[in-house]
Amino acid sequence: MKERKDLIIYLVMVAFLFGGGLGLGYYIWGINKQKKPDYKNYLKKTIHYLTTIENKNVMLSKETKSLKSDVGLLNKKVSEEQQKLEKLSKSLQAKIADLEKINAAIRSVMNEKTILAEENVNLKKKMQEVTEELNAFREKTVTGSEKNDTKSVQEDEREQVKRDTDEKEIETEEPKTQEENKKLLNEQQQTDEEGLR
Repeated sequence: MKERKDLIIYLVMVAFLFGGGLGLGYYIWGINKQKKPDYKNYLKKTIHYLTTIENKNVMLSKETKSLKSDVGLLNKKVSEEQQKLEKLSKSLQAKIADLEKINAAIRSVMNEKTILAEENVNLKKKMQEVTEELNAFREKTVTGSEKNDTKSVQEDEREQVKRDTDEKEIETEEPKTQEENKKLLNEQQQTDEEGLR
């Protein structure tokens, strides 16, 4: 029974393949044999296809030309911009160099100012020391000369009176020689200096 079933399946498959092959062959070759090929239609289609390809080719060539001209313009613009950038960079480098020179000059001036400020501080210290020494010296001379102050004031008054009288006498007397006048003035100055001491 098994062999029979296998034989039936085998025969069915062979019949199925044979029928499929006949149907397919008729479909492929049988239709073309019934109709004659339309060469004019094929030629029209190919002509139409070729003209569309040529039109597309012409359009593409125009586009490539315009693109080439655009690329040329862009290259020119890029080169011009590069030249401008180079000029700008050169001018900026020159300005930077000038600013560096100015900065160096400012630094040297600042260094000089700091040196002068230090010297000023040193001079102020020296001045303070000198004034302190002078004040100390004055205090010493004041304490030593307090006794002589009253005498020196009286002597100053006397000398002032003498000077006044001498000047009046000089004015009233006949003019003396220049040498005598110089001697008198020197004597008066000496007495004034001694009175101050």
